[in-house]
Amino acid sequence: MKNQIQSAKTSALGALSAVDNSFSITSPQLIHESDIYIGAKDTAGKEEVISEYPTVKYLIDNLDAVSGDVASTNLQTIASYFSLAARVVNNSVVDTRYLPQSKIDSLFTTFNTTANVVIGAKTNYDATYASTITVRTTYNTQITSLQNQILSLGGNKSELNDISSDTQIN
Repeated sequence: MKNQIQSAKTSALGALSAVDNSFSITSPQLIHESDIYIGAKDTAGKEEVISEYPTVKYLIDNLDAVSGDVASTNLQTIASYFSLAARVVNNSVVDTRYLPQSKIDSLFTTFNTTANVVIGAKTNYDATYASTITVRTTYNTQITSLQNQILSLGGNKSELNDISSDTQIN
């Protein structure tokens, strides 16, 4: 399960850097000429990408510190974020000088691919986690059954001792 998380984390960190650079999030003083064109047809989505960036960065940075349902939920949130970033980039206005179609296509592919990688990791993680829970439940059931059999044998032992002492030859 850790390999799936690590793979998703590595992919997401690379794409998050592209989000940061494309949307001028952590360095707003480095506003690019392309900023007015990127996501121009989806300004609400663009604002959401920018405002959710710190939360998603935190989730990615801490992916290996969580497990179970929390890890699954975090992976879903991260995947949704990159799907949103892909949608916003796809709703950009082409400018041959500052934001050519090839740049939009490249960013869309990066964000969309990352969303798919993270969803794939989530699917694999969920399956492995569910399997672990099933195995744990099976073992707990078997342990309880064995404990009951041991208790039953303990009762049978005292009955056998009583019978044995009654039938001893003097």
